[in-house]
Amino acid sequence: MPSGTKVASSFCLCALAYILSELVKPTFIEDYNFGYFTYVSMLVGVIVGWTSMGERVGFGLIPAINNGIMGTFSMVASVIFIQSANEMIRLSMRGRYDTLSDALLGIVSYWDRFCCSGFFNGFVGHCIDWRNTGRIDCRSHLEPRALII
Repeated sequence: MPSGTKVASSFCLCALAYILSELVKPTFIEDYNFGYFTYVSMLVGVIVGWTSMGERVGFGLIPAINNGIMGTFSMVASVIFIQSANEMIRLSMRGRYDTLSDALLGIVSYWDRFCCSGFFNGFVGHCIDWRNTGRIDCRSHLEPRALII
């Protein structure tokens, strides 16, 4: 049943998915063809917002914060898995993998590639810096490739 909370949470996660997709794109090689990367991410954001976050509202401030964190992380994990599986399927159609186990390990390798892009490393570095110093310095981690080794 549609409700205002489901619509609002799906819209917010859709907007967040769009922003994160556009922030992750510059961390890949220049000739990488993203195709429907942003649109698939936005669709997953709408689905997670509607099904997961929209159901768990109205219980107070702390459950609302937990709901937002859980919804965001579940959206990001779902998007990374779907994009990794899409990349594995694209490469398997070109004959890169010999067996099914090689293809499934390809999902894991692309999961690692999407998770360890410069944006996420910069975000983790920002959190570590805040934890060590006790203050947030927004200027130190604005570069999305801050922690790429």
